[in-house]
Amino acid sequence: MINLIDPAQNASVTVSALNQIQPEEIPCKEHVVSDKTISFEGGHIAETMSKDNFSSSLSMKTRNVKDIHFQMALQQFALQKR
Repeated sequence: MINLIDPAQNASVTVSALNQIQPEEIPCKEHVVSDKTISFEGGHIAETMSKDNFSSSLSMKTRNVKDIHFQMALQQFALQKR
């Protein structure tokens, strides 16, 4: 993953190891935040991450890495609308 954020990286990079990660359930003891607040924060985080990844994609030299950042930005932008 660190190779994805290195603008000097010139080799092809993949994130295939992410497919091997299993989700883990985190038990919550108390509901202290409203769904509306979570939704608002999620949209704000998606917007910020989208802008960061788009800016990063512009500075990347390797086409593969540039495309990965651009695709992540598009996905995060789409999450804002949900």
